[in-house]
Amino acid sequence: MSSPRSTADPLFDGGGDMARLIAGHDWASTELGVIPTWSPSLWTATAILLRSRYPMLLTWGPELVMLYNDDFVPTLGDKHPAALGRPLREQYAEVWDVVGPMQTAILAGGPAVWDEDLALVVERGDEPEEAFFTFSYSHVPCEHGDGPGGVLTVVAFTTEKVVAARRLDLLNRLAGRTDLTDVSAAVATCVETLDSVDTELHHGALYLPGGPDLAPALARAGSFGDVPPGTLPDQTDGSDGSDGSIVRAWQDQVVVVEELETTPGDGRPRRRLSLPVRGRDGVSAVLVVAPNPLRPADDEQQRFLGLVADQVGQMLGLATARAEEQARVEALAAIDAAKSSFLSSVSHELRTPLTLILGPLEDALNGRVATIERDDLEVMHASAHRLLRLVGGLLDVARVESDTLVAVREPTDVAELTADLLGPFLAAASRAGMHLDRDLDPDIGVIDLDPELWEKILLNLVGNALKYTHEGSVTVSLTVADSDLVLTVADTGLGIPEPEVDRVFDRFHRVRTPESGYAEGTGLGLALVADAAAALGGWVQLVTQLGAGSSFTVVVPLRPSTGAPHQLPPTRLDAARAPALDLAPTADAPDPSYDGAREGAAGPLVLVVEDNPAMRDRLARVLAPLGTIRRAADGVAAWEVLGAEPVDLVVTDVMMPRMGGIGLLKAIRSEPSLAHLPVVVLSARAGAEAATGALEARADDYVVKPFTSEELLARCRASLEMATLRAEVAATGVRATVLAGVSHDMQTPLAVINGALEMLDLDGLTDEQRERVTGRARAGAQRLSRLVTQFLDWSRLTAGVALDPLAEPTDLRGLAERVAQQHDRVVVLIEEDLVVTCDPGRTEQILHNLVENALRVARTQVVLQVTRVGQEAAVHVDDDGVGVEARVLPHLFEAFGPSSHRHGNGLGLHVSRQAARAQGGELALAHTGERGSVFVLTMPLAGIG
Repeated sequence: MSSPRSTADPLFDGGGDMARLIAGHDWASTELGVIPTWSPSLWTATAILLRSRYPMLLTWGPELVMLYNDDFVPTLGDKHPAALGRPLREQYAEVWDVVGPMQTAILAGGPAVWDEDLALVVERGDEPEEAFFTFSYSHVPCEHGDGPGGVLTVVAFTTEKVVAARRLDLLNRLAGRTDLTDVSAAVATCVETLDSVDTELHHGALYLPGGPDLAPALARAGSFGDVPPGTLPDQTDGSDGSDGSIVRAWQDQVVVVEELETTPGDGRPRRRLSLPVRGRDGVSAVLVVAPNPLRPADDEQQRFLGLVADQVGQMLGLATARAEEQARVEALAAIDAAKSSFLSSVSHELRTPLTLILGPLEDALNGRVATIERDDLEVMHASAHRLLRLVGGLLDVARVESDTLVAVREPTDVAELTADLLGPFLAAASRAGMHLDRDLDPDIGVIDLDPELWEKILLNLVGNALKYTHEGSVTVSLTVADSDLVLTVADTGLGIPEPEVDRVFDRFHRVRTPESGYAEGTGLGLALVADAAAALGGWVQLVTQLGAGSSFTVVVPLRPSTGAPHQLPPTRLDAARAPALDLAPTADAPDPSYDGAREGAAGPLVLVVEDNPAMRDRLARVLAPLGTIRRAADGVAAWEVLGAEPVDLVVTDVMMPRMGGIGLLKAIRSEPSLAHLPVVVLSARAGAEAATGALEARADDYVVKPFTSEELLARCRASLEMATLRAEVAATGVRATVLAGVSHDMQTPLAVINGALEMLDLDGLTDEQRERVTGRARAGAQRLSRLVTQFLDWSRLTAGVALDPLAEPTDLRGLAERVAQQHDRVVVLIEEDLVVTCDPGRTEQILHNLVENALRVARTQVVLQVTRVGQEAAVHVDDDGVGVEARVLPHLFEAFGPSSHRHGNGLGLHVSRQAARAQGGELALAHTGERGSVFVLTMPLAGIG
């Protein structure tokens, strides 16, 4: 045993508070015994412990009795000083499962242990607390093996470092999201990021202003963490007091802390904070946070949560700025598009009346006509007023933008003014097959009103109503309600699509409807209606339903007048006649043929497609020397004409309702039978870009308005001549192709016949040989006869002469078997004997063509099957080849159409189908695919019909 030591030992000199506590502690009550009896190892370890400025803990003996220095005290918290001299298991019961095994292993002689930032939930006060430690455990032996020694723990309390690092990481992650384009994306990113840090935040939510009813409320935009049910409201205005902290944080712009009711140690948050989220213009949201209950609610935590709220505010602000910037970019793009569209529209709107004015003037000046007819003069007069109205509209826009559009009131009999302005529209409505009903209260009397602004309102609303109403009626009513003058223009027309409703009164915006296909006008009319109503101190309202019509109501304050009403000047009526003249017929059927001097004349048939009736009439008169004229109001009506008559030239405007000129051109070029039809495009859009678009769509020519009569006539005549030349060249090519093909096909049977005749001249042929040679000659002659018949039938069809087949009862079994006998690899299947009414020779020719085509592609054999189908007999010719290519199908029965397997003269299927139809039958491809094709010939049964 070691010699006892004195309590006055220098061990306690300079050791601080813990030296004093250790020196005065009752060690006799512990297994260590009084200090004088301590072993040199214990004394030395304690001396090192007390003199170190690094946190150290010494646990000694089997019970691991605790000794520690001043710097270790903060680690113990409220456990100090009671922990001195007590067993480690007792003082750190909450973490014994972690530190106990390591301590006992070291005490038993195991190797030293080192760990960094070990996370432990310790109890240093009233509640469990998360703490982090970096430590080293090493063994302190006893001398001479006098019982177990101890474990020296050198420890660093790293909680602040770890917590600061992970808090900084969260802030960095929030700050790093700069790719946010709108507020919803920012909210989702914030919530997602906060949800990933349960080490700091137990749960929470982000509240933004604006409830579903747009009340002054805060709505929960997103939540994160483990939100206890019923603790965070979806929406709050603080009226019930249960969630007043959120509203208070919003209104007072302060952090509101709520202490929550919890049971000690239950792991639930002990408090909740509502933090104002500040944006560019003040508080933009409220962030509600319940911190991790294992972290102390100190000033550092509150500062951290404030930084989180600030970072969320920056994210929302950045997203808002990005969204606003994107909106500005889109708005600028929309403005640019609107500008381009407006310029294009104004060009169209200006050039059309210019054409109608300049055309007759140039005809008179260059001597093409001696005088200008009154009808042309009226069109010129109305067109001039149309130009005046367009220019006036542009000036009105400038006045609105400069705040100089003000009402100039004068005594006005508003009912009389309205009736006079509606007069020219009555004929336009009647021409379009509609009713224009007027319900004008004559008792309104004389009021102070700006007649020019009233004219703008009325003419635009009525003109639009008639333009977009294809059938039904337009009703104009004028009355007084609640000291207001009320004008309503209601129609039964197309209606306005919902996405367009909010923009109908926007300047330069043109309403697009599914039926119109393009937006007409300059986009100024309804904007001027709204501006004029506002200048009169009123407003305009729209009620519409797509497909059922629209109703515009203008309400302006009624101001009675005692003065005499001013008379309506003639220019007012002229201004009304111009938009009335512009109204095109709205019936779907094409316009009747032009009834001028050339009606019914020989020559080409020219189709004029133009939505403006005056321009349509003008074009018809100018082009009348070319031949017969047909007219259509738009591309849809033109397509009906093209389907009914063989048109030789199409002259079309670009901008039209339903289907415009480019759409019509593309439809023509995609239809094989019309693909080579010459098309001349008229447009108000000048410049290479506009012309290139039309020419790329394969227009034959592009003429810009305004144009002279001579220019248009010359270009259309040139297009007709070029089309004729192309047709002649094509016809020459067809004739050459036919002659080459027929010549080639005829050479084979002629060679067989000639060879057989030469063999018959030889001496020494047996009767059997002579019969076989004669059979070959007969087969060649039959094939030659079929080719001649096919060629003659094609010649008749090309010349427009109908085929005149025989019609006699024919045994279909015998006909099919006779065809099969002349070819190898043909199998005949016949269910019953059938007699059909047909031309036996032409029907046999059809079957030969089908069988020969099938044999060219068949892998093994061709099946020829005869069946009854209702009142017809059907012959199926089935091969097991590779099928017909998709590109060939549309042209399969055309003369010289494309073929996957080019053989013969290219007339077989074309002439065969026409021959079948001429006999009251049909030839069709019933099926084709990788396993072969099936052609079906149907013929009427004899005695049927």
